[in-house]
Amino acid sequence: MKKKIGLLLFIVIISFCFINVEAKTVWKVFLVGCSESEEAYFKYFGKKLTKSGRYAVEIDEKTGDIISGDITGKFEDISSTEGCGPSTSGGMACSFGCLESAVNNANNPYTVGNTTDLFNAFGGAGNSVNSYCKEVCFDKKKFIAPENNSVTVKQGTRFNWLNSEGHILTLKDDRTCMTFFDSNSWQNAYNSASSTVRSTTDALNRRSYSVGCDYGYVQRNDQCIKYRTRTDGKRVEVDRYTLSCSSGYYYDNNYCYMTSDRRNELIDQRNGAINKINSLIGDANSCYNHKSSPINGCDDVKISYGDEVYGSILESDSNASKLNKTGSSNVVSDTRNATNKVIYNYSCSNSYPYSCTAIYNSVPVLKYRKMQFHTEYNWDLQDDIFSCVDISGYSHLRCEYAEKYSGTSGYFGKYQNYIKLGSNLPVNFNSEAGQHEISIDYGCEDAINSTCSYNVSECPDGVCVPKDCDPTVEDCDDGTGDDSSGDGGGSNNGNGIDVIYRVIDLNNPFPNRTPGYNWNMTGLVDKYITNNRKVKTEEVYTKEPMYTIELDPALIKEIRNSNKDVNYGDLNLYCTDGVKCRSSYLRELRDNGRLSGCGTLDDFDACEVGG
Repeated sequence: MKKKIGLLLFIVIISFCFINVEAKTVWKVFLVGCSESEEAYFKYFGKKLTKSGRYAVEIDEKTGDIISGDITGKFEDISSTEGCGPSTSGGMACSFGCLESAVNNANNPYTVGNTTDLFNAFGGAGNSVNSYCKEVCFDKKKFIAPENNSVTVKQGTRFNWLNSEGHILTLKDDRTCMTFFDSNSWQNAYNSASSTVRSTTDALNRRSYSVGCDYGYVQRNDQCIKYRTRTDGKRVEVDRYTLSCSSGYYYDNNYCYMTSDRRNELIDQRNGAINKINSLIGDANSCYNHKSSPINGCDDVKISYGDEVYGSILESDSNASKLNKTGSSNVVSDTRNATNKVIYNYSCSNSYPYSCTAIYNSVPVLKYRKMQFHTEYNWDLQDDIFSCVDISGYSHLRCEYAEKYSGTSGYFGKYQNYIKLGSNLPVNFNSEAGQHEISIDYGCEDAINSTCSYNVSECPDGVCVPKDCDPTVEDCDDGTGDDSSGDGGGSNNGNGIDVIYRVIDLNNPFPNRTPGYNWNMTGLVDKYITNNRKVKTEEVYTKEPMYTIELDPALIKEIRNSNKDVNYGDLNLYCTDGVKCRSSYLRELRDNGRLSGCGTLDDFDACEVGG
């Protein structure tokens, strides 16, 4: 019977599951005790659902519901993704409360529900704990990754590719699991095994029995003969049969004795039944004690990086390309509903197999156990990856490499020609301007790997380094000796401030060039760099810091939240030829007495920056 379905049927287990929207005949699962499922069954068949199970139904191809999967697969989840995280399938979300209703109903002796029907209705779905125990889990899973094209960086700079949570990848999952027990089949199996123990013991007790001829027969040895007397007085034999025993017994002088083969056969049958009872007790205990597990937090999540120089360096070290995982999973709730079943297991001796001792046993039989978990995992670059940068601007994959190759011997001994800036992804000076790819191999169940992109913008000529310079093999200073801004480079293109940083060597703070005017005219190089705090160059690192700021994760998070609403590039600059810039913001600070060295109103219309 065909029916057009106007209702969006959205339930996996509780109602039904589609296999293919093109097919006319599909299998769907209906559960007694689940109102949504019973209503859907009535719509299809026009009668009441009396037994949980999978039923073949016909649908109209043109008006069929959205197909999400088939119940013979796993119990699927609702998953969502923000940014360019993995594509997650699913959406066959059932209302878990309806499944609970079906389980409760199947364990209620006053309803038509049956735990065996419920158990069989799931087919291959869920996880089998044992022959009578099933676990079904339901995930609300969310991947959060950076937005595609969310990062634009200049050649020779660094960036951290983070999502809204402050990590490269975040996985959040709320999992609900229900474990339930097929007590009907279990009880039937126990009853059968217990009956076998009793019947085989009774049979073993019948070790022998006597046999004789039927009434009216005369026994001659093992023969039973029946005679008839003729009219002349003579007896004539009219019937004869041989005395015999039932199967498993042999005849000896009017007695039947059990054969050793039959005795061993009965003992084996009884032992098998006893083992079955012990196994059933084990199944009940393992289901009662079974604990569900939280979602797998992915293993060996790896990152591939599209920078022309640093990408291949990262990929050459398989351990370095693995992202570092932090986070945990917590049990939100754990409830268990069970009942005690009084059964007996038996102690029997094979040497004296004619009696057995029945041992009382109260077994906890699970109705259901419901566990809820909340899981959060974050993945980021390893702490020391691309953390250390030498004075040429080259980012070393690991700080140990910077330690090995960037040390220089000087007047005060060996000093380090690099600094540690923290884990960031570096962009080579010679990386091509345009779109570059970052790929993540998530290593999660059912997660599809994703490829995202970041943009590299070209530095203005003379601001970074010449494009044909390779900082890994040569000095990449521009060679002009001109740094009119005095800050190591920078320009304004009308969209805010472009900042190009340099790692400073205190012994040679302006290599191969003359310091800018704001440094050179006042002797600030000698005062603040080469002879800072009355010591020479590197010796300043031996003195106590003038001040320290300790950042812990909580403070870092607070700073990030505060910075979201602040535009630090907006100094109200207006520039001439992109070089000589004036700032009304700095002038305001000067007028309020919070900035010195900006001259007077007679000298400047506004404070001058970089002149």
